[in-house]
Amino acid sequence: MPNTYTQIYIQLVFATKGRDNKIINSVRDEIEKYICGIFNNKGQKVLAIYANPDHVHIFFSYFKSRITS
Repeated sequence: MPNTYTQIYIQLVFATKGRDNKIINSVRDEIEKYICGIFNNKGQKVLAIYANPDHVHIFFSYFKSRITS
């Protein structure tokens, strides 16, 4: 449909098994960069990401036409 615009934001939360504190500060930045790279390669834009010791929050904009299998 011409002249339409959609904007979808999704927040994902991934937790470690048993909510154990597995994500240490020394690797937190690398984990966040790695996850952002995956989203960027799929054509999505990560707006915010934070890796807590027992879970990771990812807030991104979803572009349906950019997803490839």
